[in-house]
Amino acid sequence: MAARRGRASCGELWRDLTWAPDVHMGQRASVDESIRRLQVRFPGGALATSPVSKTDSPPGYALLKTEPRLTTLALRSVVGVALLVTGLRRFLQPELRGPFHLESIGIPLPGMVAPLFGGFELTVGALVLLGLGVRIAVLPALTILLWELTLTAPMVAADAGLLAAVRVTGGQLFLLAGCSYLLVVGAGAHSLDLTAHRAAVTGDD
Repeated sequence: MAARRGRASCGELWRDLTWAPDVHMGQRASVDESIRRLQVRFPGGALATSPVSKTDSPPGYALLKTEPRLTTLALRSVVGVALLVTGLRRFLQPELRGPFHLESIGIPLPGMVAPLFGGFELTVGALVLLGLGVRIAVLPALTILLWELTLTAPMVAADAGLLAAVRVTGGQLFLLAGCSYLLVVGAGAHSLDLTAHRAAVTGDD
């Protein structure tokens, strides 16, 4: 019905302009151009049904775009909890995940780097659980994971073999895969990113 009314309105306007003898040619050309642009923007004369289309979302909101998948929600929850636990262990178990661990794998200034890593992991874990800015939030976690893996895996593999390296770094490999997945697909269902993107697309406040 909206398309039919749009075509009828355009047709009536065109007919009035064509037969009105007192319309200036310059004005008619200007209106012709406006009609042409409307027809290009709304094929068939149909009017838009929402204030902002999906392709007209504000700049930056593309980072929030995600599909409401429950599988992504489940993975996001596991990754968020794992990051929170890892961050807490930096402070509560310094010999396993804190300065002593970082010193053993050759990371410089372990006394300063361990609390920094722990703070990042706690912050990222909270943001991932909330589903807020997930694509940006996982970048520090990916950097930390890649840095530790490139130092830990070769060392363990040289001492105890490849299988031992995979066993020791299994948790880090899982977090690396999970964060990479979230970087690609976004936060998923029941996330603040999804809510914000829907509000931007529909124009809701």
